[in-house]
Amino acid sequence: MCSSDLPVGQAELSAVNGVTVTACDGPRVTLEVTRPIAPVLKVIASHNPVDLISRPPGLDELFLSFYRDSPGAEVSRAR
Repeated sequence: MCSSDLPVGQAELSAVNGVTVTACDGPRVTLEVTRPIAPVLKVIASHNPVDLISRPPGLDELFLSFYRDSPGAEVSRAR
């Protein structure tokens, strides 16, 4: 999550490769970043950030992304 002095455009952040805007409320934006963070920080820096909170993905997020990103992955249903 990031808060800034200036409103951050959702389209501007969404245009960065690997960024998904999950919430946007004026100067406060919540993002999911799946690529290197430097390009995102450059966009955020141009909006005079007040604070920035970053957390690594949880175990469940890592597990789900592994299977979600696998080409041709199918869900098996064990009985």
